[in-house]
Amino acid sequence: MKLLHGLLAIFLLSGCVSNNLVQKVHEGDLTSEFAVVVGSVAKNHNVEPLLGYAMRLDNLDNDGHKYIGVTDPDSWLFRSPEPDFETEYSQGRLFAIPLYAGNHEISNFRLRRINRGRIEFRTARTDFSLPVKIEPNRYNYLGELKLVTVSVPSKLGRRQFPVWLITDEQARDIALLKEKYPEVGVTDPHNAVPDHKRKPTPLVLLPAELDELVEKGVIIELGEALEATEQED
Repeated sequence: MKLLHGLLAIFLLSGCVSNNLVQKVHEGDLTSEFAVVVGSVAKNHNVEPLLGYAMRLDNLDNDGHKYIGVTDPDSWLFRSPEPDFETEYSQGRLFAIPLYAGNHEISNFRLRRINRGRIEFRTARTDFSLPVKIEPNRYNYLGELKLVTVSVPSKLGRRQFPVWLITDEQARDIALLKEKYPEVGVTDPHNAVPDHKRKPTPLVLLPAELDELVEKGVIIELGEALEATEQED
């Protein structure tokens, strides 16, 4: 009975983190009020198996928010769509999502996993703030939102845990969007990749922080390389 309830809860909750990351772009989605945000969500292979993982994008002008994330194909409970790309260390999916333009921020995340037959959610205990300016009437590139494993020095040696790494992979992501989802019609994207933290968090890393973290002994663990899967047309 517990297993049945757990399965039912998964299917009911799966709508909270949409699997339909590449949404059809209509003429009315690019106006003086609206825009389309594009990019990718990925996870390194050595991050623990998860049912879902997503970042929350808040609209500061109207108090709305969207979760941008995926259902993990590593899950043993059900099969999610195939990844749009795969490297020797990670796999990911593209996204194209219409939304209101204006002032936004990445403010939290949500991880979903099974632990002893029960669904667990993980979020940051307090919201953070990575400002994002979404330009109206155009495509906006948000970056690659990737879960990675880091190891940090501790009294007992080293401790590992997952964090988010946001990087600019625009050349790859836009080329793949044009190849795999030409109906999105992405052209001349505005670079909206966050480059600073208004309210800091150690659970999300930006490229500008990496050199300092290395000096402190923080390492991004890539794990064992896997042979990259070639993507079919």
